[in-house]
Amino acid sequence: MNGNIFSYILCAACVMLVSGDIYAQPDLQHCALIEDDTTRLGCYDKVVQPTVESIAREAPAPVIETAAELVNIAATISTALHSPYTGWSITFENGQSWKQIGTASFVVKASDTCTISPGPMNAYLLQCADRARRIQVERTQ
Repeated sequence: MNGNIFSYILCAACVMLVSGDIYAQPDLQHCALIEDDTTRLGCYDKVVQPTVESIAREAPAPVIETAAELVNIAATISTALHSPYTGWSITFENGQSWKQIGTASFVVKASDTCTISPGPMNAYLLQCADRARRIQVERTQ
Protein backbone atom coordinates (compact mmCIF):
# COMPACT_ATOMS: atom_id res chain seq x y z
CA MET A 1 0.00 0.00 0.00
CA ASN A 2 2.92 2.37 0.68
CA GLY A 3 4.04 1.87 -2.94
CA ASN A 4 0.63 3.07 -4.19
CA ILE A 5 0.73 6.25 -2.09
CA PHE A 6 4.22 7.06 -3.36
CA SER A 7 3.05 6.48 -6.95
CA TYR A 8 0.06 8.78 -6.49
CA ILE A 9 2.23 11.54 -4.99
CA LEU A 10 4.81 11.18 -7.75
CA CYS A 11 2.13 11.23 -10.42
CA ALA A 12 0.43 14.28 -8.90
CA ALA A 13 3.76 16.11 -8.73
CA CYS A 14 4.47 15.34 -12.40
CA VAL A 15 1.05 16.62 -13.45
CA MET A 16 1.53 19.84 -11.48
CA LEU A 17 4.98 20.33 -12.94
CA VAL A 18 3.89 19.87 -16.54
CA SER A 19 0.58 21.71 -16.38
CA GLY A 20 1.41 24.42 -13.86
CA ASP A 21 3.10 27.74 -14.30
CA ILE A 22 6.12 26.52 -12.35
CA TYR A 23 7.79 25.02 -15.42
CA ALA A 24 6.85 27.86 -17.76
CA GLN A 25 8.01 30.61 -15.41
CA PRO A 26 11.02 29.58 -13.31
CA ASP A 27 11.88 31.58 -10.22
CA LEU A 28 15.18 33.30 -9.48
CA GLN A 29 16.31 30.54 -7.12
CA HIS A 30 15.88 27.96 -9.87
CA CYS A 31 17.88 30.12 -12.27
CA ALA A 32 20.70 30.53 -9.76
CA LEU A 33 21.25 26.77 -9.76
CA ILE A 34 22.02 26.63 -13.50
CA GLU A 35 25.78 26.35 -14.07
CA ASP A 36 26.01 27.35 -17.76
CA ASP A 37 26.27 31.15 -17.98
CA THR A 38 24.23 31.56 -21.17
CA THR A 39 21.43 29.26 -20.01
CA ARG A 40 21.33 30.93 -16.58
CA LEU A 41 21.09 34.38 -18.18
CA GLY A 42 18.26 33.18 -20.42
CA CYS A 43 16.45 31.84 -17.36
CA TYR A 44 16.83 35.20 -15.57
CA ASP A 45 15.54 37.00 -18.66
CA LYS A 46 12.40 34.82 -18.68
CA VAL A 47 11.75 35.51 -15.01
CA VAL A 48 12.14 39.29 -15.10
CA GLN A 49 10.86 40.00 -18.60
CA PRO A 50 8.34 42.81 -18.26
CA THR A 51 4.80 42.34 -19.49
CA VAL A 52 2.80 44.90 -21.42
CA GLU A 53 0.70 45.56 -18.31
CA SER A 54 3.71 46.23 -16.07
CA ILE A 55 5.20 48.66 -18.59
CA ALA A 56 1.89 50.52 -18.87
CA ARG A 57 1.73 50.91 -15.07
CA GLU A 58 5.19 52.46 -14.78
CA ALA A 59 5.36 56.21 -14.44
CA PRO A 60 7.36 58.07 -17.07
CA ALA A 61 10.97 58.64 -16.16
CA PRO A 62 11.71 62.12 -14.79
CA VAL A 63 13.76 64.49 -16.88
CA ILE A 64 17.19 64.80 -15.31
CA GLU A 65 18.99 68.05 -15.85
CA THR A 66 22.70 68.01 -16.49
CA ALA A 67 25.03 69.25 -13.77
CA ALA A 68 25.80 72.33 -15.87
CA GLU A 69 22.12 73.31 -15.79
CA LEU A 70 21.90 72.81 -12.04
CA VAL A 71 24.77 75.04 -10.90
CA ASN A 72 26.78 77.77 -12.54
CA ILE A 73 27.35 80.50 -9.99
CA ALA A 74 29.28 83.69 -10.61
CA ALA A 75 29.73 85.96 -7.61
CA THR A 76 32.10 88.35 -5.86
CA ILE A 77 33.95 87.27 -2.72
CA SER A 78 33.15 89.26 0.43
CA THR A 79 35.50 87.34 2.77
CA ALA A 80 38.20 84.75 2.15
CA LEU A 81 39.94 83.03 5.06
CA HIS A 82 42.80 80.56 4.64
CA SER A 83 44.07 77.86 6.97
CA PRO A 84 47.04 75.64 6.08
CA TYR A 85 45.14 72.71 7.62
CA THR A 86 41.70 73.13 6.07
CA GLY A 87 42.27 75.35 3.02
CA TRP A 88 40.04 78.26 2.01
CA SER A 89 36.70 79.28 3.51
CA ILE A 90 34.99 81.72 1.18
CA THR A 91 31.84 83.78 1.61
CA PHE A 92 30.30 85.49 -1.40
CA GLU A 93 28.32 88.72 -1.48
CA ASN A 94 25.18 86.71 -2.29
CA GLY A 95 25.47 85.01 1.16
CA GLN A 96 26.71 81.63 0.02
CA SER A 97 29.61 80.06 1.90
CA TRP A 98 31.94 77.50 0.37
CA LYS A 99 35.01 75.70 1.68
CA GLN A 100 37.92 74.17 -0.12
CA ILE A 101 38.23 70.39 -0.23
CA GLY A 102 41.87 69.59 0.36
CA THR A 103 44.70 72.05 0.74
CA ALA A 104 45.91 72.58 -2.82
CA SER A 105 47.74 75.84 -3.39
CA PHE A 106 45.37 78.61 -4.47
CA VAL A 107 45.23 82.38 -4.03
CA VAL A 108 42.04 84.44 -3.65
CA LYS A 109 41.15 87.72 -2.01
CA ALA A 110 38.05 89.70 -1.16
CA SER A 111 36.53 91.45 -4.20
CA ASP A 112 37.66 88.69 -6.61
CA THR A 113 34.91 87.60 -8.97
CA CYS A 114 34.74 83.82 -9.06
CA THR A 115 32.73 81.15 -10.79
CA ILE A 116 31.61 77.87 -9.26
CA SER A 117 30.85 75.22 -11.85
CA PRO A 118 30.11 71.51 -11.80
CA GLY A 119 33.11 69.22 -11.91
CA PRO A 120 33.68 65.50 -12.26
CA MET A 121 31.82 63.05 -10.01
CA ASN A 122 29.37 65.56 -8.49
CA ALA A 123 32.14 67.89 -7.35
CA TYR A 124 32.16 71.68 -7.67
CA LEU A 125 35.11 73.69 -8.92
CA LEU A 126 35.96 77.27 -7.97
CA GLN A 127 37.82 79.46 -10.46
CA CYS A 128 38.58 83.10 -9.77
CA ALA A 129 39.15 86.01 -12.13
CA ASP A 130 41.04 85.03 -15.26
CA ARG A 131 43.25 82.46 -13.54
CA ALA A 132 43.45 79.00 -15.07
CA ARG A 133 43.80 77.17 -11.74
CA ARG A 134 40.68 75.74 -10.07
CA ILE A 135 40.08 74.11 -6.70
CA GLN A 136 37.42 71.69 -5.55
CA VAL A 137 34.91 73.17 -3.10
CA GLU A 138 31.75 72.23 -1.24
CA ARG A 139 28.95 74.47 -0.08
CA THR A 140 28.63 75.06 3.65
CA GLN A 141 25.75 77.56 3.58
